[in-house]
Amino acid sequence: NLPRKPLGNLAFGSDEVQKNFILKSYVPAAANGLLTMNVKNISEDMDYADATDASQVMGLYQKLPSRPLNRTLNIQGFAFKTISDILFGQTYDAARTKALNLKPTTRGAAFKNANGKYTYVLWGATNVDMLEYAKDTFNMPNALNVNTLYKREWTFSQDKKVTSISSKNIYLDATPIFLSEEATIIKPPVAAFGSNFKKACPTLNVKFDNKSTDAATYKWTFQGGTPTTSTEATPSVMYTKGGKFDVRLEVTNAQGKHVNSKVQYVDVDVVPKVNFTYTPDSGGFVLRFKNTTSNSFSMIWDFGDGSNFDQTFEPFHRYAVKKVYTVRLIAVNDCGRDTITKIIDLRTLATKEEDLQRLNLQCFPNPFAQDFNVQFNLDAPSKLSLQLYDIQGKLLQNVLENVRYTEGSHYFPIDVKTEAKGVFILRLKTETAVIYKQVVRM
Repeated sequence: NLPRKPLGNLAFGSDEVQKNFILKSYVPAAANGLLTMNVKNISEDMDYADATDASQVMGLYQKLPSRPLNRTLNIQGFAFKTISDILFGQTYDAARTKALNLKPTTRGAAFKNANGKYTYVLWGATNVDMLEYAKDTFNMPNALNVNTLYKREWTFSQDKKVTSISSKNIYLDATPIFLSEEATIIKPPVAAFGSNFKKACPTLNVKFDNKSTDAATYKWTFQGGTPTTSTEATPSVMYTKGGKFDVRLEVTNAQGKHVNSKVQYVDVDVVPKVNFTYTPDSGGFVLRFKNTTSNSFSMIWDFGDGSNFDQTFEPFHRYAVKKVYTVRLIAVNDCGRDTITKIIDLRTLATKEEDLQRLNLQCFPNPFAQDFNVQFNLDAPSKLSLQLYDIQGKLLQNVLENVRYTEGSHYFPIDVKTEAKGVFILRLKTETAVIYKQVVRM
């Protein structure tokens, strides 16, 4: 585009030049099939008085202040919006443009809307270099059978002024005017929406806020909702099941249709469903808890032995005495809470420990610095799996996975890959037993 101030290599520039250039440029751009037209900058780089280069004063807006909401739109910006307001959704029509029989002193083109009606963009051709001056008249050809036109000037985006004029003796100067065959411009619709809730709990009643423009009809689709479809402008929809659901809005008018789809727009949470299982170690004093809760945001473990509550997802817990304990797990999210209680008798869990003790699993040194050694005995050949976990139950290292070992005593070192220090849990699984050992890294 052009500057609004003559600077540098460009010896001309003004608001008038800039405005006319942006208006006229759209016609050849559309005639050549260009889909978008962009200006040099959205806002200018310098204040008008301080600009030293033409590129610094080419924006739609003047230089943005420290508070961008207090922005000032240039004349070019008003003109650019007028083009969009009037011609958006209309297509350049080469045949109708040719039928205008434009004189050498007249410039312009014809644009066709979805109703088959035309808007003509016309201006007088300038013949003096660096001077925005022209004076011309235009008569609509009789063959086009157009008697009345509705005139809009470049200021239409601000004043919305429409004047009914005759199709004969139309005065033109260097600034393009817009002449439509219809008094009302129907712009293509744009689908847009919001809602009062996007995340909540069942039963959730969502009120959709329709922000569409220029729409005549509405067609909503609500995945997981009741109703599943609606033609209301601002429907209310009930969600009774948990999940993340899509919403689709299609709007139409005489100019066409537009679709706005939002994936997983509505997020309906549900009350947690709590449950857990557990596995003892070889001595029966340590339990490894497996959390099978669904829809949980947070959880609280009460191990029933007077120890502090634990919020780890899948903890290990060591008991001091083999007896009966009441273990409780509480799961919580924004929609509510669920609790489960299980009675665990460590005395009965230890009935197979005599067999496990024959494994004689040993870890040394313990505590260790970088690595430690594992030694155990097998009464019979067996497949073995050996894993190392942190104290919260996170798998750190898969040492063995279903490797067959022969009967007898076995020994090998374990190089701990993590650099972390603290308490770790070693898990040894045979075909008949599972055993846990605690090791400490100093």
